[in-house]
Amino acid sequence: MDRLKALAIFKSVVDQGGFSRAAASMNLSASLVTRSVQELEAHLGVRLLLRTTRTVALTSVGASVFERATGLLASYDELEAFSSQSVREPQGQIRLAAPAAFGRFALGQPLAAFRARWPTVSVDLRLREDMSGSHGDDADLALSFGPVLRSSRVARRLASMEVGLYASTHYLRQHGEPGTPADLARLDGLLNRGHRCTGWSLRHRHTGARETAPMRAVLQSTHDEVLMEAASHDAGIAQLPAFLVDAAPAAARLRRVLPDWSAEPVAVHLSYESRSQPLAVRKLIDHLVEWFDAGDTAGDPTEHPVPLRRREPLAATLAA
Repeated sequence: MDRLKALAIFKSVVDQGGFSRAAASMNLSASLVTRSVQELEAHLGVRLLLRTTRTVALTSVGASVFERATGLLASYDELEAFSSQSVREPQGQIRLAAPAAFGRFALGQPLAAFRARWPTVSVDLRLREDMSGSHGDDADLALSFGPVLRSSRVARRLASMEVGLYASTHYLRQHGEPGTPADLARLDGLLNRGHRCTGWSLRHRHTGARETAPMRAVLQSTHDEVLMEAASHDAGIAQLPAFLVDAAPAAARLRRVLPDWSAEPVAVHLSYESRSQPLAVRKLIDHLVEWFDAGDTAGDPTEHPVPLRRREPLAATLAA
């Protein structure tokens, strides 16, 4: 028995005042309408209607069932209308998971622009300390750093984050500015424990030469923001994503060390469980890909790191 249809038939019988009129209004046979109500009564284990040759009346239980059925059917009609509309126009809520630092410094502006473009869609941004993307199971979309995630998820590359070495001017005056990666061995290193390394792997931006610089870690943390704050207060040299340094107030006291040398860029991916997504989710995916202007997963995701800032073509589109 189709329970929702049975409730609709039962409601029509009450509204129309009889089985025959309900059958005519719903373009169904009278026998089907009668059988449907009988099956509903049998399923619920109660008598819903009192029948005479001329009238149909609700029992006391039937009146309560009718009231609840009316609300349920109205809610279903609203749900059906919403779903139908959402196929044509993005709406609803999207759950987006992202690493905390990235969300705080790089997502506010693009999400504001998305809301300006699609005001019928809301975004629930969930910031997590884990950067790997494994936290995205309860979200519609997940932003993550590093390699593509589980094979069950679809991944789109958004950008490659430039990563450099930074220290305060005062620290460099005190300890001397390094001229080559080898000079880093005598300086204090501020290490992100998540990198699990004993040295910094660097590449020259012009020649492509690679060197592994020895590093003496005097402070370790799982948070780049902590390392950036410590570096800005003369604690040593930290390897930090450029977007973080560009955006944070503490970065005003920092400057780039060995500016011609960079660590390997870190890929930023957007992942989701299925290629079949609601229109609102697809619109947010397209918006973020356009905003960070990194295309799809083709090619090497660590090549050509880009600053995580707004692109002028999109700004022009939003202003139009």
